[in-house]
Amino acid sequence: MNKDTGELFALKSVDISSNGRGNSLKGNSGSSDQSIAISQLEKEIETLKSLSHPNIVRYLGCERTAKTLNIFLEYVPAGSIESLLEKFGYFGEKVVALFTKQILNGLSYLHLNGIAHRDIKGANVLVGLNGSVKLADFGASKRLHRLTMSVNAENTNITAEGNEETQNYSRGCKSVVGTPYWMAPEVIQQGYNGDGVERESQYGMKADIWSIGAVVIEMSTGNPPWHDLPPVTALFKIGSSPAIPTFPSSLSFKGHEFLVDCFQRDASARPTASALLKYSFVA
Repeated sequence: MNKDTGELFALKSVDISSNGRGNSLKGNSGSSDQSIAISQLEKEIETLKSLSHPNIVRYLGCERTAKTLNIFLEYVPAGSIESLLEKFGYFGEKVVALFTKQILNGLSYLHLNGIAHRDIKGANVLVGLNGSVKLADFGASKRLHRLTMSVNAENTNITAEGNEETQNYSRGCKSVVGTPYWMAPEVIQQGYNGDGVERESQYGMKADIWSIGAVVIEMSTGNPPWHDLPPVTALFKIGSSPAIPTFPSSLSFKGHEFLVDCFQRDASARPTASALLKYSFVA
């Protein structure tokens, strides 16, 4: 709690002392885990400082002490979508559509500002007591740099809409980040092509659209796509097979229509977040 204003806030902290091991990261690498945790929190601070949107968790400030790096964030009392699913079970379509619309509003704002979230999942979407939804956890996010002159037609996605969300960026994402069951194929293919051969490619904001579809399935069933598979098997299936997730039978045709376009394996064929907001499923 803020002792001056009485405002409640959420605190994220990472140990930066010489004998620290990061925040909640576990493993045997010690300082490596700590370095990753510090880097992620610093990235989250820099990203959140530049953002202001009702569907993105609000940044309140940060503090660095001799032992810890702390970030103070808006307190969202109901917790994450993941925790609500664990407590109440899967959501009905009206709630799924309501939450999805708000996630898309926040994501559209991010993309218009040249930022890919890269780890959209139920655990990273917070819900207020009034049903308001806020994107959180920007440690994996990346700001992409928009091209201002020429473009390479093989690596860009030129459209006629003319806003920053659909314009092209000179540097896509080149690291495999995210959580397996919510990952887009191109993210997994960043590291290998299914035959164990390394490949060099780039992916961008359309990977977030695939993850939106995965969150819709998560909210509708209580589980992400392919949750019955071990993580490595799921990675292989998403990255190297033509399969797309099974759609929940509880969703209407409008919901299935929405998911069909989220799960286009060709990233360039997926709609933008702004375009998805016009779909009847969430309109």
